[in-house]
Amino acid sequence: MAFSCELKRPAAFLITHYHADHVQGLFHLRWGSGDSISVYGSKDAQGCVELHRNSGVLDFQPWLKPFKPIKPIKLDSLTVIPVPLKHSKPTLGYCLNDGGIKLAYLTDTFVLPVETEHFLHSWEPDVVVLDA
Repeated sequence: MAFSCELKRPAAFLITHYHADHVQGLFHLRWGSGDSISVYGSKDAQGCVELHRNSGVLDFQPWLKPFKPIKPIKLDSLTVIPVPLKHSKPTLGYCLNDGGIKLAYLTDTFVLPVETEHFLHSWEPDVVVLDA
C-alpha cells in the first residue's frame, strides 16, 4: 500500500499573541522562498520585534481589531473573526466558520472578557477549544 503525502503551503497564520512559545516556529519559516504568507495577529509593538524586522516570506498584516468594527477576514472558504482574550499580552482568540462548522479557538486566557462571552452566545459555536 502506498501513501501519498502532499505538502501544501499555508494560506496564512493566525497568531493569538506574541509569546515565544506561540511564534517560535515562524522564525524558521521566515527564511523560506516563494510566495509570501500572510500573518495576522493582535496589536503588540513589543512582540517578537525580530520577526517583524526580518520577516522574509512572512507578510505581517495590519493589526487585527476585534469587534471595532467586526470585519471578518477570509481565507479561502474560511471566515475568521478575532475576539479579545485576557492574558499578560494583547491576545486574540479566533472564531472560525467554514460554512458548516463554527469553531471558537480561545487559548491562553485567564478569563473571557464580557464582550467575547456575549459574542459567543450570539454566534453559537459548535465547538469551543478553551485553554484557561
